[in-house]
Amino acid sequence: MWKTEELLALYNSSDAKLINYLKKLWIDLWDNYNIDLLKRAFTHKSFSNDVHKQLDSNERLEFLWDAILWFIIADMLYNEKIPMWEDMMSLYKIALVNEKILAQVAREINAGDYIFLWLGELNSNWKDKDSVLSDFIEALIAYLYIDLWEQQAREFIKKYIYSKFDEIRKSWNIKSAKSLLQEYIQSKYKTIPKYVDYEEEIDEKWNIIKYRSEVYLDDKLLAEWFGTNKKKAQTDAAKKAFDKLNKA
Repeated sequence: MWKTEELLALYNSSDAKLINYLKKLWIDLWDNYNIDLLKRAFTHKSFSNDVHKQLDSNERLEFLWDAILWFIIADMLYNEKIPMWEDMMSLYKIALVNEKILAQVAREINAGDYIFLWLGELNSNWKDKDSVLSDFIEALIAYLYIDLWEQQAREFIKKYIYSKFDEIRKSWNIKSAKSLLQEYIQSKYKTIPKYVDYEEEIDEKWNIIKYRSEVYLDDKLLAEWFGTNKKKAQTDAAKKAFDKLNKA
């Protein structure tokens, strides 16, 4: 059973271990790398809250990751040798950056052995929990971008995340925007999105020619969009809502 003093001593003596871990991942550290920022990427909020409150967790790094990852993935999809329409690129982008994919990447690189967690989380095997692992990958990408510049972040994303593109494409394992939004909201907020549809435009023969769909999280309007039928309006509203939640 770990003690608080032992966990803190492990943290304080972890510099060489973390540096060697990055080298195993073929990540080039420059001479002036920021070891404190590097250790922050590996520090779960439970550790900083309960072991040493003056330590920064990786939450602030997680805040930055989505802009970095979404841009680089979008850039790679845009330049993919297989031409795709915008809607298809959006679905692939969503599929590549979801929690399960990031957690899968973390397991492949044995990240759970290096994340600093508090006693309760260690004893509950949180180091194998999807949310903890995906949060770490988000923080690591942000660290690479800040401390080692975009190229290192791009190379990591290409090698470990974008490499899943062919697997997803061949298996046709792309969920609809509505399914992805519902899974995300259920996971984060323990509820489901609600859609409200309106007949936006009607022609002279009283045929509906445009629908408007609003999607809500509880009573909060997340997004709205238009379509020639309810399905298209709801799908595009779900895309906008998913993007909004992931950039919040």
